[in-house]
Amino acid sequence: MATKLLAFALLLIIGLVTLTSCGASSAEILSQARTIEVSLMRHLPTGMTSWIQGQAAEVATGRSNEEDVRQAALQHVTGNDPDGYGSDALTFFVMMGAVRSLDRKSVDDQKQTEAIGRVGTNIDAIMGTIDKDLSNNSGKDDSDPCACSAYEPILHGLAEALQQSKTWMTVTVREPADVGDLKALRGDLEHMKNTMGGLSEMQGLRLQASVERRSSFMQTISNLMKKASETDASILQNLK
Repeated sequence: MATKLLAFALLLIIGLVTLTSCGASSAEILSQARTIEVSLMRHLPTGMTSWIQGQAAEVATGRSNEEDVRQAALQHVTGNDPDGYGSDALTFFVMMGAVRSLDRKSVDDQKQTEAIGRVGTNIDAIMGTIDKDLSNNSGKDDSDPCACSAYEPILHGLAEALQQSKTWMTVTVREPADVGDLKALRGDLEHMKNTMGGLSEMQGLRLQASVERRSSFMQTISNLMKKASETDASILQNLK
């Protein structure tokens, strides 16, 4: 990225930014930052957008961090930039892209978390039906036919919930042939419930990690905006 363009970009930031003072919410900072981003993106050189998107994806997934971005940004800054304002501009774009990527992923993760919860609800309901049927068929041998409820409809509902949860687990949709088959189904569901509980916990940890990464990115964005707003034009003249 040419230094003259970086100077122009930073001047635009100064013109658009109101000091991000204490009290500004994350949503307010992000809204302001997006206004800046939209205003500046059209001034980027050809090919720079692809570089920003690639860097943002690396940061969003935790494969790189702010310092890595700054070091990579230096390769795209030409001319005299002793205070790093050029890398600040590029870091701003990358962090905005990383926040956007995390926001998209958080929507998908939340949907998956809700789907996993629905699987657990389905399992609990089916196991309740099984326990009632086993009680009604107590005293029978495992090979005896079972006077049971209709299981295909409720197992079909569980199968749909499993598909929506995007996990590897599946269930066979069929009526239990006998008491032993019903007991086996209950055992399978118990195992599935325990597994889904572990997956739900892991999903919660992933969501929390995403929230923490996003908070860190927003702090970087806020700091960059504040730094830009406090930088006067005379300092920017050094970028030439």
